[in-house]
Amino acid sequence: MLTNTNIPLKSKERRFYMRGINEYGETTVQCRICGKWTPMTGTKLCDRCWELETRIERDPELARKILEQVDKRKGGTHGT
Repeated sequence: MLTNTNIPLKSKERRFYMRGINEYGETTVQCRICGKWTPMTGTKLCDRCWELETRIERDPELARKILEQVDKRKGGTHGT
């Protein structure tokens, strides 16, 4: 049985996701990156993580440049 009480969903939705089944009766798994519940049992990626991973894989150098710019604005460091 899949459980996660930190899911920010309405009680009815949480009940479905805690059982590993969404409100449409689809089996769900936790995203392998962010942990959000998703019906994408093949990739085990939610839509947001799939989109980011796919775009980063297509142009990792551009992704690094973007992260550097974000770090500069926020004053942090990613991967350095």
